[in-house]
Amino acid sequence: MSEEINNGRLRDVINWAKENYIKVIIVFLLISSFFIGFYLWEKYKQQESQQASILYDEFYIAIDNSQNNISKVLELKSDFKKRFSNQIYLDLINMRLAKKYLVLENKVAAIELLKEANTSLEEKNSDVYFLRDLSRIRLAMLLISTEELEEAKRILLRNFSFYESLKYK
Repeated sequence: MSEEINNGRLRDVINWAKENYIKVIIVFLLISSFFIGFYLWEKYKQQESQQASILYDEFYIAIDNSQNNISKVLELKSDFKKRFSNQIYLDLINMRLAKKYLVLENKVAAIELLKEANTSLEEKNSDVYFLRDLSRIRLAMLLISTEELEEAKRILLRNFSFYESLKYK
């Protein structure tokens, strides 16, 4: 009796598959395409991040090279911004370039770059809180040195995740 029930169930499954094979194939193709798409997207993001890292390394070498003038460095930043505007490296470039402008005694340009980096870092997730806090501190110190005390105070009154004690110094 149980063999007849199993055979009956097997026939039912086979009949259902014959009637709905197109739907089964479509569902299988949709699920497969989702997983393939997800894999390709992750691979693309990884490749983009590697390319951004290589371009950032070029920028870092160029900014430390005393033979390069600032226009070469700005050209690299512009190229980076066109290609990888959503990468964290752009914020690092802005912070490093601000440091270079301080060496060149151009505090206004340094403040603008730190503001750009800070704005971008404020929008990013919790993985970059330490950079966000660092950019806030650097920006506040620069604003204090240019006697823009109200704006510096506004920045320092924000909540800090990593460098809370450093902001009081």
